[in-house]
Amino acid sequence: MLRALLRASDPGTMRADAEFAVAEEPEWSVRRDIALRELAEAHLREGDLGEARRCFAESTAQAAAVGNVEPAIVSESELAVLTMDRGDWIRPPTTCRSHST
Repeated sequence: MLRALLRASDPGTMRADAEFAVAEEPEWSVRRDIALRELAEAHLREGDLGEARRCFAESTAQAAAVGNVEPAIVSESELAVLTMDRGDWIRPPTTCRSHST
């Protein structure tokens, strides 16, 4: 996990470190959402927006499941930016609606 958080200068190395962190954190772990968010960031650096969106959404769901508010906010914000970059200023990401209450 620490190597993923240090964010290697090479995107491929960053992704490999983040993939390892995700694989090592069990589904119930309170740190898995952070590992997923780092993997999403690695995909962003590599230009793979689809995988980045998927990982940010999974990070949000994981954070909500274990009660981690801050990681959920960060991932939701990234999803919103990706949605706006796509030109969709009317409809928020579907995950935003589920946590708006």
